[in-house]
Amino acid sequence: MENKKEEVGKKSYPVTVRRLHWLMAVMIFTLLILGFYSSGLPMHGVQLEHMGRHAIFGSGLVLFAIIRLYTKIKNFKNNPHLPKKFAKFEKISAILTHYVFYILFLLMPLSGWLMINGLDIKLTFMGIPLPHIIPVAKSIGTYALYFHIIMVYAIIFLVFAHVVGTFWHIIKDKENLLGRLNPLMTSQEKEEYKLALQEMKKRDKIKRDQRKLDRQAKKIMKNRNKKKGM
Repeated sequence: MENKKEEVGKKSYPVTVRRLHWLMAVMIFTLLILGFYSSGLPMHGVQLEHMGRHAIFGSGLVLFAIIRLYTKIKNFKNNPHLPKKFAKFEKISAILTHYVFYILFLLMPLSGWLMINGLDIKLTFMGIPLPHIIPVAKSIGTYALYFHIIMVYAIIFLVFAHVVGTFWHIIKDKENLLGRLNPLMTSQEKEEYKLALQEMKKRDKIKRDQRKLDRQAKKIMKNRNKKKGM
């Protein structure tokens, strides 16, 4: 019975990881659209504003990638394992793909900032100039541009392979892989969340009562000291 419960509990990732997964997926597609669209515009205010949005979204992607990686490592024991029916090379490729994704999530925005700073491209976001993190250096900016372009096509390939691989296993192996990343909370998670809130409220009430008792005790001691002084 315990093994069955454990198996059920490992069918999906923690809700934070699941929601971050889809949020980052939306951000990646938004970044790709903004990047390709703005690169085709002439270099003037409209393009700089679109590239500014692209830069802000890229910075946000780094932040969410770090949070997701931290959450995934923290809840490592509760993360679902790949199905046993998967071939060894499929498991290795899936793990490697995830690691490469995280590396790209961190390096792509960095190369973007190095590119715009090195080439002295003055970006704006909502009319506000974006800061430079390095001095102007055209050689660094040019190398960062090439590196950024290579990583863009690398991430497009990985996303394509990731989506095709997921649906391949859904059809071939009848595995509900998308269910492991359902952004909605399950009934069990809702119940656990409700119990956690109740527990939190109890602890807060105990702390408030304790502070109230401490204030009353201080007041009594103060009154006693006054009487002794009289």
